[in-house]
Amino acid sequence: MAAINWMNATVVNHAVAGGRRSRLVTFSVTGRRTADGVERWDAADVRLAAEGVEHFGDVYPAGEPFAPLTFTVPRAGTAVGSRGLAGTF
Repeated sequence: MAAINWMNATVVNHAVAGGRRSRLVTFSVTGRRTADGVERWDAADVRLAAEGVEHFGDVYPAGEPFAPLTFTVPRAGTAVGSRGLAGTF
């Protein structure tokens, strides 16, 4: 697996015809752990992207720091159950 060290999180903007995806935040991936059939990535330096400003009513400027993120994904062959793709904000 290739190392992941920088990512974007996108959201669907339903206010735009066709529900265009726009970048909400950018972040750096700081670590990956595997336990109990689940892979977990931690993300740091989470910041509001310029395209995400409109989703917060232009209250926060681009580059505004956000809380760290954690993404949890079941490993291949693991029953998903209640452990589906998840992220904590």
